[in-house]
Amino acid sequence: MLPYERRQRIYEYIETKGSATVSELSKVLSVSEMTIRRDLKIAERDGAIKKTFGGAVSSFGTGLEPSPNSRRYHHLEEKQQIAQRAIELIDDGDTLIFDCSTTVFELASLIKKKKVNLTIVTCGPYTVLELSRNKQITVISTGGIYSCALGGYIGPETELILNRLNADKLFFSCFGVSIDGLTDPNVLLTSLKRQMFKSAKEIIFLADYSKFGKKGLSFITEIKSVHKLVTDKNTPIEYLDAFKEAGVEALIA
Repeated sequence: MLPYERRQRIYEYIETKGSATVSELSKVLSVSEMTIRRDLKIAERDGAIKKTFGGAVSSFGTGLEPSPNSRRYHHLEEKQQIAQRAIELIDDGDTLIFDCSTTVFELASLIKKKKVNLTIVTCGPYTVLELSRNKQITVISTGGIYSCALGGYIGPETELILNRLNADKLFFSCFGVSIDGLTDPNVLLTSLKRQMFKSAKEIIFLADYSKFGKKGLSFITEIKSVHKLVTDKNTPIEYLDAFKEAGVEALIA
């Protein structure tokens, strides 16, 4: 097992149980306690967990906001499956808009390996760095006010850049999905995403099953505003039906 895979297992185990001891994790993963302590130190640095005497607790149990790095490991397998399905929707020569979500970051990680000519505009600095490894891709960073909590640029300057663009497709995700619509916890982020909708011809929503049935503080849009939904096989059927009834094409990864 590679180190990053082991740390993902540690994170998922602690998130599920709420807490775990070094000894417990050592037995579960069949590695030394020294290795577990080292992994916990890295996980705490990334904001995924909070170290305690002899173990660790989930950051959700401490009232801490998980960092973008740690959020990337939430349901990582589903995000990667969704990215594999979503990349099939991209055509050579497309101009795309990417938000700063960790699900879209997984899509960027796949694109960087492809021999394809694209122009990609993104508010995510991590995404910029990932895509810049492919010299065939023209990467445009929106700039703006950087939010550490969101891992991306937001604010009026960011929206102004997007307002001047006409992209073929938008790929985005959000915090929560209900029958009423899509939501995020940050008002500035929802405002930015509404501008993204205006700047793209086709709206493609990427969301793993964990986002369904959740609601954030700020409303983004109704589900009928989306053209395509790409999700995983664990998404509840009632939500898939709701999207289909709204005229949205639902694609299962």
